[in-house]
Amino acid sequence: IALQVLQKYDVHRIPDSIILFLTLEAEHLPIEIYAMACRYDLPSSIANIAARATLKRPLLAGWKTPHQYLDFMSASQYDTLLRYHADCSIVASTVAASFDWIRFLSEVPMPGSIFVTCKCPTTHMRSPADAGHMTGSHWMGPVLDWVIQFTQYCAEELKITPDWDAIARDGTVMMKGTVAAVASGCEFCKKEVIKLPKFAKLLGEQVEDAVSSVGIFIFFYA
Repeated sequence: IALQVLQKYDVHRIPDSIILFLTLEAEHLPIEIYAMACRYDLPSSIANIAARATLKRPLLAGWKTPHQYLDFMSASQYDTLLRYHADCSIVASTVAASFDWIRFLSEVPMPGSIFVTCKCPTTHMRSPADAGHMTGSHWMGPVLDWVIQFTQYCAEELKITPDWDAIARDGTVMMKGTVAAVASGCEFCKKEVIKLPKFAKLLGEQVEDAVSSVGIFIFFYA
């Protein structure tokens, strides 16, 4: 209502109190705040924060945007938001599904690491440096298949909701990784699963860094 009044009387400077309120609310109502930023020519910083917060919602998988807020945006503004979401989904899932971010296995608490001593299925992996992508990184060896499954679970979730905190909050991906390890019946893997939370934390940091590098190139004024 306050924004409508300001617009009605052609007030161009938005009070700081309203800017602060909308910035805080963007975390809880990201699509609505983004739409308001488009409708009322608010500072682009508000729309940027709101757009980033939409990544916590499965926007590309049936999430229903309230019709009244769709009317606040031009088709171009909404399309740009969806494109941003799609770009972040690709980046986040790609990072999660790969092991390219690991420079040295000795620095990462990956279950099994290169010292796999059980007979569980493994897949031979090698560092990106061996393919000419990351200078200074040198490792190669077997990675437990259940660890790879865990990263793939994460990647699939990130395709829908490209925010690490959002997919990790309810513990589902961690549970799937743990179940995959325990299902083998291997005593070695049951002990190694204790490393999974720390490994997941580092993986999450890589995902968040990658997503933060995705630009939000949106023209916010209709």
